[in-house]
Amino acid sequence: MNAETTDNNTEQEPPIAVLLGLPFHDLTNDEALEECRRALKGEIPGYFVTANVDFAAQAYGDPNLRTILFYARRVFCDGMPLIWISKILGHPLRERVAGSDITPKLLEECAKLGKRVYLFGSDESTLERVVQVLGERMPKLEIAGYESPPMGQIQSWRNSDIVERVRNSRTDLLLVALGCPKQENWIYQYAHETGAQLSIGIGASLDFIAGKQTRAPAWMQKTGMEWFWRMATNPKRLFGRYARDFIFLALVTFKQRMTLRRRAVRPAEAASEQGLDEQAICKLSWSGSAERANIDTLAKPPDWSRPVLLDLSAVDFIDSGGMGALAGMARQARENEQVFALCAPSDIVRGALKAIRMDTLLVMLESEADFAALIAERQTVSQPNDDPSIVKIILSGYQDASNEDQLKALLAVTLAVHKDCRTLVIDCAEVTFMDSRAICALLSAARKLNERQGRVELQGMKPQVRELIRMLRLDTVLPDRKQKGEGH
Repeated sequence: MNAETTDNNTEQEPPIAVLLGLPFHDLTNDEALEECRRALKGEIPGYFVTANVDFAAQAYGDPNLRTILFYARRVFCDGMPLIWISKILGHPLRERVAGSDITPKLLEECAKLGKRVYLFGSDESTLERVVQVLGERMPKLEIAGYESPPMGQIQSWRNSDIVERVRNSRTDLLLVALGCPKQENWIYQYAHETGAQLSIGIGASLDFIAGKQTRAPAWMQKTGMEWFWRMATNPKRLFGRYARDFIFLALVTFKQRMTLRRRAVRPAEAASEQGLDEQAICKLSWSGSAERANIDTLAKPPDWSRPVLLDLSAVDFIDSGGMGALAGMARQARENEQVFALCAPSDIVRGALKAIRMDTLLVMLESEADFAALIAERQTVSQPNDDPSIVKIILSGYQDASNEDQLKALLAVTLAVHKDCRTLVIDCAEVTFMDSRAICALLSAARKLNERQGRVELQGMKPQVRELIRMLRLDTVLPDRKQKGEGH
């Protein structure tokens, strides 16, 4: 997909192929390096991901990680099995872009461009060795700093201090070597506060630079057998992981492959009596095949200044290229803080998205009336209940690090204004994603209410939000509020 629009402020995103639920950008190694250069120059700042089969396997069962990877600024394909799958699914990616290959090249670019680098992760001895090796190989490279975090979960670290040290270093490139999913979670939650133009999780790349691990021979890398080399050199740690990844790879590839069949198209819904303001929203529709061969002919928003509703009721075939187009639109909508929804998707579209759990990342509605209601509801910030002791706040969209300050302000103002509040109901029915930063904001409100002998209750949580609360063992602190017919 060429994500081109007539809006000059919108970047042209590289083509996307959706494999195993993740949007991989179709880039060669040279093109990937150029994207990194652009990021370092401030043209497309953000976080990049080099994802392999293990990333996809973990994301399939972890809605938080799945969303983080889905919305990374660039997703590089780091695995020959994924290249093979892309060919099976009809949207062949041209090259594997391995993190262990691109990391040294990126460091060389930083040396040429005079960009500063900060190393975060691994262990102290490895970091010291890496700094020594880089000093010998690239004397012009400026290491802004390096540190290894303590053992334990991210939440147990003094992250504000870490962020301050990285920010004070004035680094341009932040390389995080914590392994997936820890490095992706840390980057997503904190990297935007560091001032780094580009952040990348690099896994074991520092071990290769330090000489603690040896890369497979070139012929094994080219033939896709590097995984075998790594497992043979560290069987105790990797055998179980690779076995699980292989099973996942086979099952999910089969499920996605089975969706590449034409089926009967569900009849389109009758026109709704509750119309939409044609000037206020952008209505698009696709029909027939949505595949790599005709992506450029499918309707796209002229810009992202308005909410976008895409009718997919007449689509009878979609492949990884078509799903890549949907992923690109969802990504651009989020970048521009706009609403993007699919209207009455046909059974084939639903089945394809559900097979790779991409349905949890997109808003799917049955009619234009539902879209009108969604737009109206998102304009509702808070809604007091008739009972002054119960106050309700309606949240929607993405509740994450990007709008943490707004959420904190909303909660603080609400509790300050409603001094009789003892039960703060957070309506999460339209929350598509919530990360630990948003949950921390809710916990802060819960602590304040506890001083009033009150509590925070969450209502209408989607499965991925409920699962995150459960995984953090906060379901007793932020309980699920059941519908009690209380008039709100």
